[in-house]
Amino acid sequence: MEFPQRFAIMMSSEAIGGLERYLVDLAVAMKRTSCEPTLLNLKSKTPYEADLRSAGVTLHASLAPSRFSASGPTALLRLLRTCAPDVLLIGVNRQAMLLGAPLGRLCQVPVTALYSHTHMGQHRFTLRVAARLVDAVVAAGDRHRSYLSGLVRHGHVVSICPGLNLQRTSAAGDIGDTPRGSESPSIAIVAALRPEKDHGTFLRAAAIVKEHLSQAQFLIIGDGAARSTLEGLARSLAIDRCTQFLGWRTVGGELLKQIDVLVLASISEVFPAVIIEAFGAGVPVVATDVGSVSELMGAEEACGLLVPPREPSQLAAAIIRVVQEPGLARAMSNNARVRAQLFTAERFCSDMLGLARQIRANKADRASGPENR
Repeated sequence: MEFPQRFAIMMSSEAIGGLERYLVDLAVAMKRTSCEPTLLNLKSKTPYEADLRSAGVTLHASLAPSRFSASGPTALLRLLRTCAPDVLLIGVNRQAMLLGAPLGRLCQVPVTALYSHTHMGQHRFTLRVAARLVDAVVAAGDRHRSYLSGLVRHGHVVSICPGLNLQRTSAAGDIGDTPRGSESPSIAIVAALRPEKDHGTFLRAAAIVKEHLSQAQFLIIGDGAARSTLEGLARSLAIDRCTQFLGWRTVGGELLKQIDVLVLASISEVFPAVIIEAFGAGVPVVATDVGSVSELMGAEEACGLLVPPREPSQLAAAIIRVVQEPGLARAMSNNARVRAQLFTAERFCSDMLGLARQIRANKADRASGPENR
């Protein structure tokens, strides 16, 4: 039988975010192959659980709800021995690395890997230690691989761009038929209300856009502790009447159909899922040139516009240009849907399975050795 037959994906998260979306869509895509996926969540609440259930993916949750759970290592060890996966892919955060990497080795899982979709910050030391216990560290794109290679000096770092289920973003029909550059454009940012997403710059840019496009509407999709502060900023900029704080919404075709320009104002990113989701729906993107965003966006101005971070005036100018040049917006929309096909969950799944087979083959070659050939 073709290797691998059983593929376990481990996360330690209750968040709704890019890493979680990528791993869940990977598991769902894998369910359609000859390899049986299992998702292991150390936390109690699993993000996007309905998608897993609908696809019939086996889910084990609440394995170590707290990082101080005394029973966590025992429960996870028992489950790994029962599942006996051929591959263990660990979504990087501190708890998952500290438990998954050593227990994967203890259970002699044939192939173990860390999948990183983040800058490690204060957990760099943990990453370095965990990398010594696994077969590979998987980076989300080439720029991220260069960053991780500087941290993981004794591990094998490879680049695999993640992918998403694009059927979800196109479920509402051909969004490309929606006119762009309308008199009342909807300009949206989809991100948790956290400092690195820099909603302040988005709101300041919105105030400038409003001076040129008086009917523009601004949608803030996401939530977080900074909401009241950002609502106050919108009032102080006199754009509160045209700005809606919508909280969390499912990013699918119905939502994206309402958006004329998707904005990413972040000061720090890796490989943002929301851009792929926008591309799948043919929504032009204006984004800050951080992390692997330019790698994701592709050729200059093909699918959207890049601007420097923390520059409200340049962000506003790019938004205005997309709205006021319908020909440019239409070309971006068409190009975006084509480029989205590079970032499908099926391709992500194929690349991950291919990596697992290559690691196993390399191990077999080393085990045989020249003297045994």
